[in-house]
Amino acid sequence: MLALCPTCGACFFEGQLYWSGTCKKGDPRDLASLVCRPYGDGACINPARDLPGGDTWKERMEFIDDFLKDF
Repeated sequence: MLALCPTCGACFFEGQLYWSGTCKKGDPRDLASLVCRPYGDGACINPARDLPGGDTWKERMEFIDDFLKDF
């Protein structure tokens, strides 16, 4: 079954998250912490939106900064 989130456009196919824009597989907890919890609304379909965990924007920026230092 295919479901598209009306809030952020994320695609869930047979329970697997595929990021909007890239169509790459993702972890729904990351989507929840980055998008659903801070910006979502009642129309959000992410089953992990109320679960703890997932990447944060701070962690993502640290990863990018570390990558650029090594580059």
